[in-house]
Amino acid sequence: MTNKTLGQYLKNIRKSFNYTQEFVASQLDISRQAYCHYENDRAIPTNDTIYNLASLYNVSAEMLIELSLQTNNSTFRDEPAPYKAELDSFLEYMDMDNNNERYKNLTNREKHAIYYFNNISTTDQEEVLEIMQMKLRRKNRPI
Repeated sequence: MTNKTLGQYLKNIRKSFNYTQEFVASQLDISRQAYCHYENDRAIPTNDTIYNLASLYNVSAEMLIELSLQTNNSTFRDEPAPYKAELDSFLEYMDMDNNNERYKNLTNREKHAIYYFNNISTTDQEEVLEIMQMKLRRKNRPI
């Protein structure tokens, strides 16, 4: 499963249940085209949709979220950032001398996270925070 994308997993499990894309989409209250984007890794489902998928297929929502994070990292990492110029400007701003003290201990990855976090909707920010909290709880859970 570690090399599988969320889309591949969703397609395989849907077929194992003998469900059509139309049926799954209707259960999720979305269009078939939207669901098709999930199976083709062109879009990542929202947390609500992931929880509904987990319920539909009787699988762990945490596992689906993990797959969505892996898919997001592998599928979109090498594509040029849609806001490349804005990101570059933001990183330059963070590296300016008068801001250096404020941001000097941040890694480049943390700076990128701040930029992207600030450029998504409040609803998406809440979902990101929920995922981060879930990941931290899982990390700190005794084995």
